Amino acid sequence: RKAESAKNIPLLVTDFLDVLFMPFYEEYIRTPTQSAFIILFDGMRWDGWNAIKTRMLQTFWGKFALEKTVPLLSTLPTTTEFSRRALISGLFPNESITLPASGVIDQSDLSRQNREGVDNWWKLLSFAFAKRKIYEVQAITVHEQNLNQLVQLIEDAEVKVKVINFTLFDHKLHNSKQNLSTLYEEVLVNFDDIIQPCLERIPSDSLVFILSDHGLIEIKGKAQTILLANTEGNKRYFGLKNSWQYSDMFTSFSSLQGKLPRQSRDRPANIVFFDADDIKMPRSSGIVQYGFATLNTHLMTKGASAFREGDFENRGENCASWFPIVKPSSQPGRYAHGGISMQEMIVPCSIFVPKGKGQLELWQNGKTARGQDGKGLKGS
Repeated sequence: RKAESAKNIPLLVTDFLDVLFMPFYEEYIRTPTQSAFIILFDGMRWDGWNAIKTRMLQTFWGKFALEKTVPLLSTLPTTTEFSRRALISGLFPNESITLPASGVIDQSDLSRQNREGVDNWWKLLSFAFAKRKIYEVQAITVHEQNLNQLVQLIEDAEVKVKVINFTLFDHKLHNSKQNLSTLYEEVLVNFDDIIQPCLERIPSDSLVFILSDHGLIEIKGKAQTILLANTEGNKRYFGLKNSWQYSDMFTSFSSLQGKLPRQSRDRPANIVFFDADDIKMPRSSGIVQYGFATLNTHLMTKGASAFREGDFENRGENCASWFPIVKPSSQPGRYAHGGISMQEMIVPCSIFVPKGKGQLELWQNGKTARGQDGKGLKGS
């Protein structure tokens, strides 16, 4: 299997479809009524999976075997917008989907999707699977008002691939100032009340993938404010609309050094830079270089149209004027994502196969036991 050939090689979320999903799909989905489930927990990092793992094993007890849990690396920036697109399409942000030989996708639709990028990820999903000759695909983002539609999708035998997106991790962590242990307790309550009753309806002959598109990190201290002209970004990354190198930016500040606050004259700490091409980001928006926060740093970006002196006069409004100023953040959330850290980039992908066809992992009396015949072993 391709999955085995990739052993010991770090996998990106872009590898999910071809290295993990398709080999397992071709091995286990053999009848017209079988389905594969891709269950996304938006923003679930590795310890988030550990928090719900026991509940998931209990939910699938007697039906599915946990074949393996594989770490995946999210693409940069580690945002839902870019990472989910990469996960469900198998493409980096600067790549586009080509029309499959069957010609079942309308060319005008395809061109529009290439222009729109990640705005409608569920449409991009259909294109990605059609390229792999799977045409019965549906996706749903779950909330309390559409649980009936979720149940209908789970029980629809005509849909071969069902993508279910749960947002409880991402929503709770973005809007909370609580510690992770308290947050994960709340997640478990939601899991028991809403998620588990739905997942218990998954047919026992299904193939199930539990995974995430990106993680999160706790942000601490004061925000580092970046004054940039015509840029994009969030608390953990930003883009530069200029073609000159990062090191040149500080050389060009020599004529302004005496006019800047003292804390603005230093190079920014805890930020790394990549050219757009190096991380396979598109240049269509004019962004040619990206900066990513490391550690627990968080950023505030402001457009800077002033400072038209010296070299800045001739560089035009699309050139970034960079003045890192450390100042208190305006009530930031406690958690964020988009930057470059293990907490944001390393995400889990757990693969469940029909019972008796893989390695069954059970949880009994607080201990893990494994068996090859699907019957399991008693904890000791």
